[in-house]
Amino acid sequence: MALNAQFARWLGARFKARTRRRRAPLELRWRTPWHVWQGASWLASTLLAPPFFVIGVLLLIDAHSDSPYFWPSTMAVVAATNVFAIVDANQRHHRKPYGSRVQVALRYFGISALVGGALFLLLVWGTGVLQNVIGPLLPSAGTHRAAGPAGTLTELQWAVGATVVFCMLSFVHACVLHAWLAFEVPVWYRISRGTVSLDRARNTQSDVRTPDSN
Repeated sequence: MALNAQFARWLGARFKARTRRRRAPLELRWRTPWHVWQGASWLASTLLAPPFFVIGVLLLIDAHSDSPYFWPSTMAVVAATNVFAIVDANQRHHRKPYGSRVQVALRYFGISALVGGALFLLLVWGTGVLQNVIGPLLPSAGTHRAAGPAGTLTELQWAVGATVVFCMLSFVHACVLHAWLAFEVPVWYRISRGTVSLDRARNTQSDVRTPDSN
């Protein structure tokens, strides 16, 4: 009986410890220096977007095309959307701090897909680039524009499909990069979860302070 009671107390203590550990609050914080990491996040997210660097390389090779306004404008949409998504993510963190990098990534991708997708869709319809790219695949009646409701519906399907592909290629990697480059998990939280020892945290802080002292 004594052994069973001791085991029950040990099991209860373990359960309470794990419960307290799970309830330990987590609030991500911005990496410092703030401007450097925010700028690095925007630069990496923009330059590593396949639509941005592929179009940029092709324009450097040959700037002449049937849609001279569409391709540079697409690059501008990627860059501007990343700026908007970063500002929105930071404002959201300022009002209510994020609890995980997953929340940052989901917020970033949601806003960037909404804004970037809308801008890209307007750009596709405004420049009529689909007629130059997939013109032979659209039903026509001997005119430059697709004929009738069938042609309009087909063109709309292609435009929506191109927008979805554009958003996936442009912003999926960006949301992950921003979550990891711009935010960090506080050391005290990692200590409370048992992932970082107190001695290791002190050594890390001393290593960070050493260059300043010199």
